Amino acid sequence: MLYSPKKLFFLFLSSIVLFVNYNHSGSVFAANSIGLNYGLLGDNLPSPIFDPNTEVLNALRGHCVIAVTVGVKDQDLNALAASEEAVKGWFTTNIEPYLANVKIAAVTVGNEVIPGPIGPQVLPVMLMQSLTNLVKSRNLPILISTVVAMSTLEKSYPPSAGMFTSQAREQLVPVLKLLSKQVRLYLFTPILTSLTRASDPANIRLDYAIFATEHVVVQDGPLSYSNMFDVFVPNKGIEGFLFATFNENQKPPGTEQNFGLYNPSDMKLIYKLF
Repeated sequence: MLYSPKKLFFLFLSSIVLFVNYNHSGSVFAANSIGLNYGLLGDNLPSPIFDPNTEVLNALRGHCVIAVTVGVKDQDLNALAASEEAVKGWFTTNIEPYLANVKIAAVTVGNEVIPGPIGPQVLPVMLMQSLTNLVKSRNLPILISTVVAMSTLEKSYPPSAGMFTSQAREQLVPVLKLLSKQVRLYLFTPILTSLTRASDPANIRLDYAIFATEHVVVQDGPLSYSNMFDVFVPNKGIEGFLFATFNENQKPPGTEQNFGLYNPSDMKLIYKLF
């Protein structure tokens, strides 16, 4: 199916990595900030920072208006979860050298490994608690979090009946209890409404998935929804990352290869946001 440039833009816009942000009062804190997701599935891209990358972090020195979120790689979780010294070594190597002039806002422990077989490696005291203690002991404004998959939801429709899977509850609740001890609780999750619609086009209207209507599409008791994003986070202030910075030519063929704001070969802007 061919989409117009406008529809492709909204498909891109509807693919957001969201971090839900609660303070201790239970209310939602929002700084009205939208960032960009820096993907790596391409062979012609600038260096990514899903994991600590010396070249990229050095390039960001002095640009303190740019807040950076750095991730612990999934393949490193097992070793770090087993040794507090390994966690300290990771922090010393990948975070500490940049603290003076790079604004590191958050460290994510694992990418969409909850729920899943290595999900339990996110929580162990040796890993997440050690990172939390390190930033707290240095009085650093760095939040520790993780990225959870939308497969944590066993049921999402209607929204009022939403619930987590038993595996997600088992792995996620202890993590949330630990994160709630921070000044603010951040939890990252991908909200990919365009892909949800693509998986069920017979039952999900395109305009509902890509913010193309202001009319009520779903009535859930007293609640009315005009787009799928509000289904996940109704009436809440959020921060998030648009997916993605560049077109990534090693993504599966089709729409997702064209989510980038920029063409990496010539750095030309593809979608004008503002």
